[in-house]
Amino acid sequence: MLPAEWSRAPATAPVSSRMRAVIGERDLLAAGDPSAVLAAETALETDALHVVFAPQDAETIEAQNIAARAAINVERFISDEGAFAVDAFIDAVTLWTQVLDIEAAIGFSATLDDSLRRAATRPLALTLAGLGETIMSRGLSLDEPAGLDLATHIFALFEAAAVHASASLAAHLGPYDNFAIDKAEQTDRLSQRLYRITALIGHAEIKSAALDLTQTALKLTKKTGLRNAQVTALFDDAELALRMGAGLGDKGVSELLTVMETEDGVFVPTIKSCVIRGLSAISHNWGDVRPILLGSRSLIDAPHINVVSLKSKGLSEFEINRLEAALLTASSLAEVFSVRHIDAAFIQDIWGLSESDLSDPAFNLLAVMGFSETEIQEADVYIFGHKDPESLRLISDQAYQLLSPLGRKAQIHLRQSIESLIDAPATTPFRLTWDQGVVDVMKIYSLAASSSLRAVSVHRADPPPDFKLDIPDIEDAPKRPIPEPVIEKATPRVIEKIVERERSRTKLPDRRKGYIQKAGVGGHKVYIHTGEYEDGSIGEIFIDMHKEGAAFRSLMNNFAIAISIGLQYGVPLEEFVDAYVFTRFEPAGPVTGNDRVKSATSILDYIFRELAISYLDRDDLSNADPAELNADGLGQGYFHGDALPETDDVPSNAMPASQLISKGFARGTATDNLVVVPFGNRKKQDAVNPAFEKDDVEER
Repeated sequence: MLPAEWSRAPATAPVSSRMRAVIGERDLLAAGDPSAVLAAETALETDALHVVFAPQDAETIEAQNIAARAAINVERFISDEGAFAVDAFIDAVTLWTQVLDIEAAIGFSATLDDSLRRAATRPLALTLAGLGETIMSRGLSLDEPAGLDLATHIFALFEAAAVHASASLAAHLGPYDNFAIDKAEQTDRLSQRLYRITALIGHAEIKSAALDLTQTALKLTKKTGLRNAQVTALFDDAELALRMGAGLGDKGVSELLTVMETEDGVFVPTIKSCVIRGLSAISHNWGDVRPILLGSRSLIDAPHINVVSLKSKGLSEFEINRLEAALLTASSLAEVFSVRHIDAAFIQDIWGLSESDLSDPAFNLLAVMGFSETEIQEADVYIFGHKDPESLRLISDQAYQLLSPLGRKAQIHLRQSIESLIDAPATTPFRLTWDQGVVDVMKIYSLAASSSLRAVSVHRADPPPDFKLDIPDIEDAPKRPIPEPVIEKATPRVIEKIVERERSRTKLPDRRKGYIQKAGVGGHKVYIHTGEYEDGSIGEIFIDMHKEGAAFRSLMNNFAIAISIGLQYGVPLEEFVDAYVFTRFEPAGPVTGNDRVKSATSILDYIFRELAISYLDRDDLSNADPAELNADGLGQGYFHGDALPETDDVPSNAMPASQLISKGFARGTATDNLVVVPFGNRKKQDAVNPAFEKDDVEER
């Protein structure tokens, strides 16, 4: 029987974190081809894009979205003397391959397509956890040949045991459905892996076991096939890593500290056990490292900010004891010296502060107490330890080599060694700082392509919570010096004269004309409200899409403001029309409620078609049936009203002027007794009545 802590339960990848793979040309990426910029931008935005260099690897990465997942903590198989339990490790890998195969048969699939693919290939995603911790426990680093060789041997044994277990299952239960198609590829991959294991040097026991298992698996594969299209993988799963308490796949030791729970249920930081064992392996006392990594966690003997100095500042024994207790779980002095640990009324009474001062995000009690920034930093380092990895050099260069994080080239070299022994390419992303961008991603792509990696992905860290853009005030911005004018001695004649004039804003009258047009674009309602100058030219627009989301609605409102300001500063409407007509994005499609525009490629396309037709006579932008057009130019809406009764003075096709002139704008005058006769709609052939003779027409 295996101890329970040697392995953990499988974890299925969440649907929301599905990975997507794109195939890239290795030579182009290695040369920094500009076409990879789009992939780099997408990778930074989504954190789920993987660039691969072979179609088979792209299919393998897609299969990881539906594969059952589990991790085995390899650190559990290293004894206190540093020996590796080969037989127990093989048993654990075999057991969990069988468990995941059962999960592949009965597990839930999000879609029907995923269910069919899962049934046809039965993919598994079994990985190792704690590789970096295991190497560190033996006093080695993944950045040096000895540590890299041990990691490669462990993964070779891991893959051999997993494939052997899958081949054994196939001998009893049959291979996966698509094995007949993949047989040649699978046997060729096992043969290459056998050759790769043969070339390994050192760790004879692990190598011998890996060779035997791989040879047996190759024979069984040729005879009865494999139960699973893929078994092992290198992936990143934050939840599973948290459960395991160690990094997954080829990740090194990223954090030297962990937390432990006291008898009182309080979680306090402590140094990882692998760090302590690794320091002992290189003949270092871990107690020398504690002040560097963890700090003293006490105010006693702290520089500048200590028990004596705090009493002199007015703090009592009670407040100091509360601060001392808070140091065990805190991460900085600013976190401790706050109203969470010192009563607000006490702070106000001693230093004469107000409630607004205490609520200010930039409030610093230590600065109020009279401590300088340098004194605060020195005390912070003493109490909470160094945050900079370079501080490990204070111990020794050997300790720094052991405990420092892996560099980018070391990460790629390690992944290159392991990927050749694993079914699926690594999907663990390379970490970027929050301020790195597309150029840095392109460098990683180029380095990965030239290093023969099978896949590469990136992840950019979030910016710090206190990140602020340092934008200078406009008043403080330096003014560009005005050069002295150069006077030419002789200028025969002026060929060209450039006159610059200051642009001024022409404001609209307080009471202005305009119209409102209601329409629907692709099912989305749009209201356009125009404002006009006294001469009838447009000076402002309002756009209302009240049923859309708040962000989109606000964006359209501010876009309308920008257009209005441009019009009032003299930007011709023609320029806006040429810029935005025929833009293509959603929502788009058929237009309802407008008699001149029947379809649009976007909201902006519709808006500026309508404005161009109404104010620029751009009938070429109309896509309506000419037979449906009328003289008003404003659209017929949902109903046009009944025709006016025909009289001698009023034709039957006349319309009230109130439909074209705002009664509110005219303050209720001069609109009730006016009609508009649509002479403009008279057909050309009716201009001359055939009933009249030519002479009658001339007399008229």
